Amino acid sequence: MRKVLLMIMALGIIVGAQAQNKNAYKKLSDQTAKSLQSKIDANVSFNVPFKPRVLSNSNKAMSSVAIGTSANVFTIIAEGPHWLDACPATNSILFVHRQGGTWGGNGGYLYSKVTSNWGATWDSLSFQPATAARYPNGRIHNPSGNTNPDEQYYVISGPQTNGSGWVSNYFASNKKGGTPAMLEVANPNDSVVFMSGMDGANGYYNAVSTVSMASDVPPGTQYYKIMNGVFNTNQVNWTPTYVHNLWRVRAFSNGNYPWTFNDGIAMSNDGLHGYFYSMGNDSANGPYNSGVPVVWETNDGGAIWVKEPIFQEWDTISAITNQIWPTRASLDLPIDQWVFRPNFPAGSTVEPSGYPAVVDADGNLHIACVIEGLYSDHPDSLGYSYAAHPKLLFDVFQQNGAWNAAFIDTLRANMVADDASPFTGSSGGAGWGHWINISKSPDGNKVFVSWTDTDTLNWGVSDNTMPEPKAWGFDIDANLVTPVTSFETGNANIYYLKTSSKALFDGTSYQIPATYVDIYESNLNTDGTQKHYLLKGIEFTDAEFTIEGPPIIIPNNVNSNVAENSTVKVYPNPVIGNATINVTLKANETVKVKFTNMLGQIVYENTNNLSVGNHKINVNTSSWSKGMYFCTVITGIEKSITKVLVE
Repeated sequence: MRKVLLMIMALGIIVGAQAQNKNAYKKLSDQTAKSLQSKIDANVSFNVPFKPRVLSNSNKAMSSVAIGTSANVFTIIAEGPHWLDACPATNSILFVHRQGGTWGGNGGYLYSKVTSNWGATWDSLSFQPATAARYPNGRIHNPSGNTNPDEQYYVISGPQTNGSGWVSNYFASNKKGGTPAMLEVANPNDSVVFMSGMDGANGYYNAVSTVSMASDVPPGTQYYKIMNGVFNTNQVNWTPTYVHNLWRVRAFSNGNYPWTFNDGIAMSNDGLHGYFYSMGNDSANGPYNSGVPVVWETNDGGAIWVKEPIFQEWDTISAITNQIWPTRASLDLPIDQWVFRPNFPAGSTVEPSGYPAVVDADGNLHIACVIEGLYSDHPDSLGYSYAAHPKLLFDVFQQNGAWNAAFIDTLRANMVADDASPFTGSSGGAGWGHWINISKSPDGNKVFVSWTDTDTLNWGVSDNTMPEPKAWGFDIDANLVTPVTSFETGNANIYYLKTSSKALFDGTSYQIPATYVDIYESNLNTDGTQKHYLLKGIEFTDAEFTIEGPPIIIPNNVNSNVAENSTVKVYPNPVIGNATINVTLKANETVKVKFTNMLGQIVYENTNNLSVGNHKINVNTSSWSKGMYFCTVITGIEKSITKVLVE
């Protein structure tokens, strides 16, 4: 047996799992016929190959530019906030961090650093809230048509502390040379006011506080507070909105919590359409204790949020079942009868601690996340997972009114836990996972996922202690992806990687701005001065999208999501020549009509402001190719999707 293990290790494809019976082995015949990833019973030891990683341009040149310093690391160790942003129209990059350290400043204040030449020069604007600022979010507000970096604004948000706990949130906005308009809001009804994320564009911005943990509120009223910001003259004005939901409870060692974790927000380029989401488990989840995406949608810039139906059929998506392990009991069945129970691990110390998202050009949500297979599909199961299940990275996204997924890569190294981290100080250790990020091209037609990982075979370690950047791209229109690309840096010290959710484009390459710190420069002391770097070189060209993407989802039943305030009908169906969309409204609404083909490409789009009553919208399809299309009609905050056959 040792000879077999040594032989496989020599080939560089060994992976082992600890188990109660280390001498037992289970052979799964033809396992690759069903799956590209090994599907194993975790209660036995095993030795099987991972799917080989295919790398392209694995020695792409990387370089970095120093941005500034913070007094300690407690400005960037939380993955939820977005302290990095980019503006393609002005070629600008914004980085927001706490002041302090060798380059000066008060640790309770914030610096916004902006460059329009990839770090050759920087402009700074200091934001000085009355109470100490922490974990900032930053977004560039660029007025329509502006190409002058001096005329763009910076929008900042985050939590505040008085030294003993979280007491409020801060919101600030203004442009270079101006006096920041500061708003500091206390949330007396929340036990936690940590600002987990902010996103927006085109004058509409939304910042999310963590869920209320209050134990004395009536069932169903646990909520997230979303601060809705609208740009007005020279600042953003903020008002609160709320997302209420009845969450199931998840038990951790330090108490019971509403089952909602890894929340985030993602808005489209127009700033009006977007999503708030979390990995949760609520009363509509069905019988199983599993974490899945729970999503709310807005079509008015975040003033109103409407919950989407919870998708239950993750086990029907082949990109997922080709990778995750089946339930233990089904392993005794033929391979074609294996049962899968996908789970999105989130909360506490599971990997990772953040699931970022973007909205593509078609208005679809993309979430970069980890998915695992659970041990059992019994309704009474407490969500037990395999102890040695590999960490599988996916882009899960909406398509044609349904959900789909693209497998990206296996995360090789283990996360570094806080209590095991060599990076420590008076407040304890600061660990890290793989720091998963997601970005999109300026037009939203391409999505990029970036992360850090340690080559455990080359370095001879098991934890992500020598992280280097990896990235992958997805061309939505062409349904093509890039190989996973390793970006070598020469020192393997890229810690706390953060990328902008917007990439820049120079006419040839999609360039993804990124920042990091090198923890060894502070002698592994979290309380020591941390130097922040802009990382240059994570980029792709159109020629690198060479691999066929995931099978396109074609839902069987997409006709029925009739809005409460409207009635939508499309006829004739099949259609020859002109299609008529009949819309009956009970209130004055902005009605958006969009037709997409089977590749998700938009072939028709129109917006009308319509009054109460019946309206007919005619669409000429005579120049379209024959085939199936999806007609999406959005009336206010409600959406109807109809499958239409063009002959």
